[in-house]
Amino acid sequence: MSVDNLESEQADLLYVGVYGVMTPLNQKQGYKEAKVGVIFWNKDHQKVGKKRGVIRQREYVATSQPRKL
Repeated sequence: MSVDNLESEQADLLYVGVYGVMTPLNQKQGYKEAKVGVIFWNKDHQKVGKKRGVIRQREYVATSQPRKL
């Protein structure tokens, strides 16, 4: 694989991060799982230090709806 191909593949890389947490609602409803996700392209990730980076453009999604099987 050439360096040009590797750089092209990395430019098209899509990152997806997801997380869920049990959130208290009230005494009658109890708890519900809140789900959140973030997506961004590799081209929008910028290094600002050896171990630190900044994501210039990203999209967030969130829901407390149950998942569909």
